[in-house]
Amino acid sequence: SADLSKGIENSLDDFVKQRYELRCYYTPFKRLTFALRGRYHEIASYGSKDDIPEDQLLFLGGTSDIRGFDENMLRFDAAGDPVGGRTSILGSLEARLDLGLDFEFTTFYDTGTVREFSEMDVSEEFRASAGAGFRYITPIGPVGFLYGWKLDRKTGESAGSLHFSIGYTF
Repeated sequence: SADLSKGIENSLDDFVKQRYELRCYYTPFKRLTFALRGRYHEIASYGSKDDIPEDQLLFLGGTSDIRGFDENMLRFDAAGDPVGGRTSILGSLEARLDLGLDFEFTTFYDTGTVREFSEMDVSEEFRASAGAGFRYITPIGPVGFLYGWKLDRKTGESAGSLHFSIGYTF
């Protein structure tokens, strides 16, 4: 997908977002499904400005991508504030086991990186988490709790993050 933004009174919002995503599902047995997702997302300015508004930068971490991290907190600065970049790369693998009576158990592995920061002291390395959760399948979609553990925990970081989800994250 691609989004084109054009500022009305200034050129600050002149940018293009491109997103490439691949999703694959495989069910080797009646009650077991594997879900695989890969995503590349970037934002680039056009015109006379090279700046991207901070609220339009790309972030990772949270219920819909790398579940061992709080929302948008895959990268953060010395003050503990989230740091976004111009490029994000994400990969996830999830195993979903149907327990019957509309309940589902899931395990997952997520990894990703955010790159091209405006701040120079932030690492572009890949970070990863793994976790598990339970979902209840309703007529309008699944509702559940997931917990992800950081596999490469840094000093001062929490061990992981608990997420409440409505719908599949992918």
